[in-house]
Amino acid sequence: DHWHQNRLAGLITLVSVRYTVARIDAEAALDLACRQLSVDATTSESKSARVPGAEFDDFPKFLADCQRVRPGWMTEAATESLARNYGSVIERVLGHARSNPALQGLLPGTDVSFAEVLHVIREEMAIHMSDIVFRRTNLGTAGHPGELALQSLQDFLHQHCGWDRRRIDEERTAVDRHYARYFQSPGGPSAAPGSISQLR
Repeated sequence: DHWHQNRLAGLITLVSVRYTVARIDAEAALDLACRQLSVDATTSESKSARVPGAEFDDFPKFLADCQRVRPGWMTEAATESLARNYGSVIERVLGHARSNPALQGLLPGTDVSFAEVLHVIREEMAIHMSDIVFRRTNLGTAGHPGELALQSLQDFLHQHCGWDRRRIDEERTAVDRHYARYFQSPGGPSAAPGSISQLR
């Protein structure tokens, strides 16, 4: 609430993860906005309405069911990551892989699947490589995923999105710049900014 520090009425800043998976933070921000607008927050259905993907009542059971039917190419960790990030929408994500075997795999050394990458491009408006790495998947949120993972992502974006070499160079440079600014050196050998793998 910027009124307390800056005397700016009606300005709220929320620093958090995606509001779709951070309900407590989202509710706190909405409650504050309602108080400032003199709106009764108790009339809102936000605390009881299910968000997309929450079509279950017992998450541990839901996760166990996901693990029981997970495809052979998925690891337990990747399945849990998908279940936690997408809930019951996991079926839509895995549906991409069922319809296209080329999507049945994980980016090297990560729990992020090619099917998930395609999903965030088609369904979550990821338009930059940095969107995919930092804001739509877990690929880069805990640090550098490794050069092989980023090179595989570059190949994927070339093959499935039609990005040319110049665009891939620019997008990779933006990702490398973000790591240089906010993180220590990558976990493995660092490639020069803008480097890409051989595109086929």
